[in-house]
Amino acid sequence: MSLGNRIKSLRKQKKMTQSELIDGYLTKGTLSLIENDKTLPSIETLQKIANKLGVSVFYLTQEGDEAWTEEMAEHFKDYFLKFPYDEIEEKILPNKDRIFTNDKGLFLLSMLRYYYRLNQQHVEADNLHQTIYKRLIENGLRHLAMRELIDHASSKLYSLEYEDALRTLQQHKEEILSFKQHDSKIELSYLYIESILASAVENHALFVESSERIEALSFETLQFQHYLDAIRIMALYYTYVDEDDKKLEYVSKVKKFLEFSPDPVREIEFRYEDTLYSKYSLIEQPDDIVEKLLAYKERSMDTIDTFVSNDTGKVEYLKLTLKSLDLEIEYLQGNYEFVLEHFDRSLYTFKIALHPIDRIDLKVRTLVYALSLYKVGRIEEAKQEIMIVENDLGPLMNSIYAVEIRKIKEMIYS
Repeated sequence: MSLGNRIKSLRKQKKMTQSELIDGYLTKGTLSLIENDKTLPSIETLQKIANKLGVSVFYLTQEGDEAWTEEMAEHFKDYFLKFPYDEIEEKILPNKDRIFTNDKGLFLLSMLRYYYRLNQQHVEADNLHQTIYKRLIENGLRHLAMRELIDHASSKLYSLEYEDALRTLQQHKEEILSFKQHDSKIELSYLYIESILASAVENHALFVESSERIEALSFETLQFQHYLDAIRIMALYYTYVDEDDKKLEYVSKVKKFLEFSPDPVREIEFRYEDTLYSKYSLIEQPDDIVEKLLAYKERSMDTIDTFVSNDTGKVEYLKLTLKSLDLEIEYLQGNYEFVLEHFDRSLYTFKIALHPIDRIDLKVRTLVYALSLYKVGRIEEAKQEIMIVENDLGPLMNSIYAVEIRKIKEMIYS
């Protein structure tokens, strides 16, 4: 939308006449010329028009199509289960010049960047970052520019560039944290991404340091948006490093927080109501595992029934979780042919912004198929499934959380 059209459109939205807008500092004829793009206003005139319309000069002078941007942002707002790769290719990529740089536009630009990362188009993703950052700085939106530095680093999660992502984030640490007196949440955002990346690259000392700082800062600032994620991953970390006392400490923290702020989606991930967390395993299971999983399934179904009908994204996610659980139960009962017949790879497709540990967990679950192939003697096909998982996880195969995958690989290959 042109400058003139934007002024005219905004004036009409506010039900203002030309006389009300010019307020004596401009003639109606000159305003008509401006609104019809026959002439450009001076910066002083533009500032007066912006003030009268209750917007910034930046808003008026942006390029892009605001109405289209709003429409696309609304269309893509609920991509809860799967990244809309094809739709971005169809709707956003050929129209990226139409993106209007408001909050909706920044959302679309972030999605476009994720598309580039998933497609391994890193030059395009980096160039898009430079464009966004420069535009925000030039227009005085420094608080958003600092957020952009964090988003730029975290976007590399989508292409498994964990080492590079952590380096990129830490390169801007001083600049980002220098802004915390103006934005009380930005340090928490920085620490949260740092903890995720540290866990991905096996820097456990940094992971623990960042997570403990999130805990403390959450109470200092009374901002708890990252608190539950931090303590639940700490509980899982201490589970995998066999520090039982620390695990129980964090399990207690998780329980207390969920008593204060219930979250059924989080609670449904706890297979065992007492310990909450355990090392995920498809082999070397306890004798009563099927009974425990059936009880967990019943509890999960009860949870799904509590969701309101319009909460479709979460309900769909939970239903997919139960389908994968059914296959696991069938495998543990020895029904290998059932697993082979009903296995659906789409159940294990990565969701958006998946934590590296959740990514590993999802891929461990797919191995009910490889193990069933192995159990019926289809060894070469089982090996192919292991190769698919290795390719999907990349450097995460070396994680402490991927120990079950490595055990299964060793069993199948031996």
